[in-house]
Amino acid sequence: AWSPNDDRIAALSKHHRITIWDNLTDEDPQKIEEGAGSLAWDPHGERLAFAGKDRRIHILTLSNEELISSSIGHVAEVMTVAWNSAGTRLATAGKDTTVRIWDATTVDEIARLRGHAGFVTSLGLIPGSELLATSARDQTIKIWNTNRTKERATLAGYRDAVR
Repeated sequence: AWSPNDDRIAALSKHHRITIWDNLTDEDPQKIEEGAGSLAWDPHGERLAFAGKDRRIHILTLSNEELISSSIGHVAEVMTVAWNSAGTRLATAGKDTTVRIWDATTVDEIARLRGHAGFVTSLGLIPGSELLATSARDQTIKIWNTNRTKERATLAGYRDAVR
């Protein structure tokens, strides 16, 4: 994943290790051995959020290499993570069929959204709003209002898992 300011790239290996290259050189890349399955840059390119099999949310601040982690929130592997456009919240989802909203400063869980019948494969916060779109193996896409923690719409009709 490219950082938003295009000066770093983070790659995730099949062994769930993250490597971060700074200034697009191959010299001395930063390596993280945290068991990640998904990663996302904050909108300013200063922090990298990642999550995976350990069911925790991790946020690495690149300037001082400070790593903060949540307590275990999900009850199964986290499949996807995304930032809101302000960089103040994170959304995560995974094999436990839930979507969770986190405070990006404290990594405290703010909300838990339930409604999918299969594990959630992807999500995205809509820039400039409190709307979130999720897709799952239950063959649906759901639109959520994260302020009210309510489902706003379900889009169905797929014949297979939705990514």
